[in-house]
Amino acid sequence: MSERTVSRTRPGLLSALAVMLPTPAQTRLLRAAQADYRAGHQIRSLENFWNPTISKAWLRLDEAAQIARLEPILDGFLVENGLEAGEVRVVGVENNIRIVLAFEDSVAYDRKPPLLMDFERRVRAATGDRFEVFAQEMKDTNRIRRL
Repeated sequence: MSERTVSRTRPGLLSALAVMLPTPAQTRLLRAAQADYRAGHQIRSLENFWNPTISKAWLRLDEAAQIARLEPILDGFLVENGLEAGEVRVVGVENNIRIVLAFEDSVAYDRKPPLLMDFERRVRAATGDRFEVFAQEMKDTNRIRRL
């Protein structure tokens, strides 16, 4: 990797978007440097406590079972927020961590972002796992723009 061809955001720093994936040799050097740093600073554990992994029990479930576990949480959430059953639905769980919700047209656009954030907090509190909640992508219905 040549530093002369990559623009730097700050002197001495390279943007992650501006460099290629590390080669095996670079990976070995980085891991050796990390091991030396850990040894020099008496750091034994590499577990990330800030962003814990998803529970093994959740990972063993298939997507349908994961959705079934989320539905009672969603039902209480809908009542709490004055929404009717079916106005918000869990339509998928991607990569075991990304919960996708679908909104009916009756839910105002300005309500969706806070509802997503509140549901994410509620799911995290109810399960103890760090999930991410997203709205289902809207498809463009204009045939001309889809050409």
